[in-house]
Amino acid sequence: MIVIPLPWYEHYWVMEAINLNSYEKQNIMYYLCDFIQVFMLLRLLFVVRTVINYSVYTDAYSKKLAKSYGFTSGVRFALKV
Repeated sequence: MIVIPLPWYEHYWVMEAINLNSYEKQNIMYYLCDFIQVFMLLRLLFVVRTVINYSVYTDAYSKKLAKSYGFTSGVRFALKV
């Protein structure tokens, strides 16, 4: 879980692409730290989704209690509570 981009490590990949308008080759650089940052963002979204789905307000008793009061217990209910 401790995958972080290193600020001084600038490893990159260079790919050639053809511009369709002028048919010239262009070099595109992809930095490794950018891919790691995207991975970190997806990991953060996964953690937030897991916390919301498995919170105290989405267990069986909370669903029963919410149903008795006429609510539906779900993500919106957990965020409101």
